[in-house]
Amino acid sequence: GEWQFCAFSATHSSHVRFFIDGKWEQVPHTETFNGGNSTLISFGAQTSGYDFSRIITGDIAAAGLYSGRALSDGEIEQNYQVFKERYGI
Repeated sequence: GEWQFCAFSATHSSHVRFFIDGKWEQVPHTETFNGGNSTLISFGAQTSGYDFSRIITGDIAAAGLYSGRALSDGEIEQNYQVFKERYGI
């Protein structure tokens, strides 16, 4: 298998940006963050309410959630560099 660093940054203005290996990637379809008070957060699966589907068949080495503000492109790149060293990406 091949390790990749995937991240997304979301703001309360419904702006979502996706990153692969520390670089912003335009994806053909994204869901937006509506800024609500959802208590459901999922990594590695598509959800509809509490019905999980399309679950990944790989491993997730680390997951993080930051509160208060969206990470900048530079902060995501910095996190990528840390995990690149740790996991030999």
